Amino acid sequence: MVGSCAPRSLSRVFDGRGGPPETRLNGGGRVAKRDAGVDAYIAGQAAEAQPTLRRVRSSIRKLLPKAKETISYQIPTYRQDGQYVVYFAGWRQHWSLYPVTEPIRQEVGAALLPYKLSKGTVRFPLGEPVPIKVVERIVRALARAAAARSRDKATKRNPQVDLRRRTRG
Repeated sequence: MVGSCAPRSLSRVFDGRGGPPETRLNGGGRVAKRDAGVDAYIAGQAAEAQPTLRRVRSSIRKLLPKAKETISYQIPTYRQDGQYVVYFAGWRQHWSLYPVTEPIRQEVGAALLPYKLSKGTVRFPLGEPVPIKVVERIVRALARAAAARSRDKATKRNPQVDLRRRTRG
């Protein structure tokens, strides 16, 4: 029995978060390897959801060809220029894009009205075709926001970066 005096590593094995540290529960409730990639994530989803998730992935990769594709927070993630840009996940009744924050919602506008929104999330029904134009608008807006964060971070590290940008022009 694992008690409060158990070593930290041993208590992680039996803490109810999906089994041993090398495994975890993904969004669809299936077990996947922690280091498994996006292919494994999609393969672990319900058969009906897989074509939709592949289409979403393809759209994101087309828009962010330089982005690094990885798993973060147990879902597919795209990182570019040191910034996380977009996440997506499959669920039983829907698939989602993250983080669709208020500034992103305002930029994308009325195109989001048909979909369920919650804090930082837009949910798309699995039974409908992927709204590629909406996905593209969201990903482009998220990419611009990530690029701005990257520029801000570079400017804070080196104020001359901002000065050089202003003088070229």
